[in-house]
Amino acid sequence: MKVCKAGQEALAALLKRISAVNAEKDQNVVFSPLSIHVALVLIPGGVGVVARDDKGRVILTSWRVIFNANSPAEVEWLACHEGVNLAAEWVRDRVIVETDSSLVASMLREHSFAKSKFCFIGQDIEARTGDLPEVCFQAVRRGCNRAAHELAQLAKQTAHTAVWRSGVPQCIKHLVTQDCNFDG
Repeated sequence: MKVCKAGQEALAALLKRISAVNAEKDQNVVFSPLSIHVALVLIPGGVGVVARDDKGRVILTSWRVIFNANSPAEVEWLACHEGVNLAAEWVRDRVIVETDSSLVASMLREHSFAKSKFCFIGQDIEARTGDLPEVCFQAVRRGCNRAAHELAQLAKQTAHTAVWRSGVPQCIKHLVTQDCNFDG
């Protein structure tokens, strides 16, 4: 496994702290680096989803933490995957999936992900779109999707997944209103 320099430095600092704690404790209490499972993630990610109807009313909101992403691009693909899965499960209507990655939106729209290193995610998304009447993938500026971006940040902070049917977490209500009224 290739580990970035920041990951190597973090592991070295952790091992140094463990050694310092071991030196301070008596021989009966020892913290061993062998008992620690460390997963070094190059890019921790979060997914935020805000689903609206054609009048701008919120159908559902969600956040999900992504623990083992290797790149921001992978997080974008997984975000689209999550959006389509939630739509297929709860919305079951025509869907427009908005992402701030024009590359991901374009590849999904044109079914041109076969040679991408994320083709398996693209194939899953494509298979799941069969459960919906119509799906369109569209790129938008992050400024048009601030509520979803904030949900993604909250996912990383809370390290869990949450879904609200017909509701919005209090902490992003103002952003949902702003996004709905944002004219680009």
